[in-house]
Amino acid sequence: MVHRLSVFDQADAAPGALDRRLDLSALSWEGVGWIAAALLAALVRLTQLTTWPLGADEARVATDGLALATGGTLSNDAWTHPLVVEAEGLAMFLFGPSDGVVRLVPALAGLGAIALLWPLRRWVGRGAALSAAILLALSPTLAFTARQAGAGSLLVAGSLLFLALLLHHLSQPTTLSAVATGAAAGLLLLTGPLGWVALPLTAGAGIAMAGGRHARLRDLSGLAVGLLLVLITLSTVLFTRPAGFSAFISGSLGTLWREHLASAGTQWWMTPLVLVADEFLLLVLAVVAVWQVLVNREKLPFGTARPARAILAWAAVGTVVATIVAGSGADRYSLAVLPLVLAGGVGLGALVGGIDWAEVWSGRGLAFVVAVFLTFAALLSTFNTLGSTPATSARFAWLLTLAILILLVLVPLLLATVWLARRLNQPATGLVGLAALLVLGGVTLHTGVMLGATNVNRPGEPLLIGSTAPAVERWITRIERLSADLTTFTQNVQDPTGGHGFTIVLDEEIAQPFAWYLRDFPNLRVVDADEPATGTTPPDVVIALPEHVPALLGEHTDYVPRPYALTVPVPPSFAQPDWGALLASLTDPAQIRHFTEFLIDRQVSNPAEPRAFALVLRSDHAERVYGPTTETESR
Repeated sequence: MVHRLSVFDQADAAPGALDRRLDLSALSWEGVGWIAAALLAALVRLTQLTTWPLGADEARVATDGLALATGGTLSNDAWTHPLVVEAEGLAMFLFGPSDGVVRLVPALAGLGAIALLWPLRRWVGRGAALSAAILLALSPTLAFTARQAGAGSLLVAGSLLFLALLLHHLSQPTTLSAVATGAAAGLLLLTGPLGWVALPLTAGAGIAMAGGRHARLRDLSGLAVGLLLVLITLSTVLFTRPAGFSAFISGSLGTLWREHLASAGTQWWMTPLVLVADEFLLLVLAVVAVWQVLVNREKLPFGTARPARAILAWAAVGTVVATIVAGSGADRYSLAVLPLVLAGGVGLGALVGGIDWAEVWSGRGLAFVVAVFLTFAALLSTFNTLGSTPATSARFAWLLTLAILILLVLVPLLLATVWLARRLNQPATGLVGLAALLVLGGVTLHTGVMLGATNVNRPGEPLLIGSTAPAVERWITRIERLSADLTTFTQNVQDPTGGHGFTIVLDEEIAQPFAWYLRDFPNLRVVDADEPATGTTPPDVVIALPEHVPALLGEHTDYVPRPYALTVPVPPSFAQPDWGALLASLTDPAQIRHFTEFLIDRQVSNPAEPRAFALVLRSDHAERVYGPTTETESR
């Protein structure tokens, strides 16, 4: 007898996808770690992504990207980084122009860099690759590149893509892999002028990691084909702009020479400053990696000693190059930070791999870990007390507090920690080092998260130097609202929706980012202060450097100028460091205490005045914005 299954029997025989149980046991700790690294990277990079307005360089990239998406004319600057402009143009073509869309491209490239570390497990080991992914997610410098429209984030992702494909080609050489590696090299060059510097650094590191294998002749031809194919195709924007290839070669190499090589060594101390202030965790782990490679090589996974040495050499050379190359910005610092991330991954992976975690999770191990953290807290409190300078009247109370901290808190905790360490079946140095690294990791995470806070009261953050002040976007919003109130019904072909009837004059020297935010105003004019032909119509708004206002206004006198902050300035201690005081501070407890506080709050003793712009409003508009104005405010 044949029995037919009913609908309910079929459901019981084949449960639906939503009815199936999830087998969490199939998910390894390594998989959890990679997911955690990706989520951590997304947290740091996407939180408050648009709270800071676009900077001048970002606005130029955004303007070129919008021009490409709408068929407009690109500026000469666009040909120095065609890949960046094309990626921005594609994003705006799909989602429309906005600050969030402009910064979506670097954010996605920053998240993609995490995935590009996955193929490196074969050469550096699974633990080192996962550790590098976590460090890349935490790195404030690389997080900042992923929050800024420009070449930085694509430069990092392009270097990792080229490194992964090069290593794969050297291990399994084929014509297809050679073409793919050449194409990745072309993408790296198209990210910007510093791509010409990053390419040989990454290529040398990849060849050293693979053991210096020699490429075959047909491999070199495949590399050349892939390189030229990508360069020609993308620099000409899919062959629609034939002059783009020559414009890219001349513009990119010319910018590399003018801005980075001709003045090599200018402000060389900024790279070490960023590494110490923002990437101290990477420096410590790089030292651990050096120790593992030179002294404790047996703790490294089998076959990873040679790649580890190559990465350390890359980190050393990259740091020297980033120090010598002129210019400022996270893309320059990333030349040193990216190999340091990989070197730190080697050090952290070896450190974590040498710990007996079964004992750590036992009662004895947990007690030791808690004792270590309590001892760290007591040491920090004692150090802060030693670094303080009490007044004469409070000196006895200060001595009493110090004695209590040392005798009743620090010494008992140290004795308890030493006693627990002797009861462990493994060396306690690994657990103590890991605890210290967790503290540094928390400080690094705090630094990365604070990059998105529009708080100009942290003037000592070197990565934010040159960023547009938050007030700029608020004043642009006021101008847009005022224009909408007064010219909503003044509609024409150039302004079909109305509301953009104001005539606005921009000083050419600070045209961006104002030109990007005011792009919908048809009567927007960018004027050179040396040739101020502003037209016959008196402007409603003038935005200029304060010293250029008289030239741009000409004979018009019924205006009210007011200065506002334009960019985050360079603190004097960064612009002209006092090397003698810095060397003396290495042995001064008070200065060391100040440095630890600086890592958290980024305060400097002598902040600089920000670069200002003058917002000049016609007097009747100024009265609507500011209220009744005095005669002395009008020009």
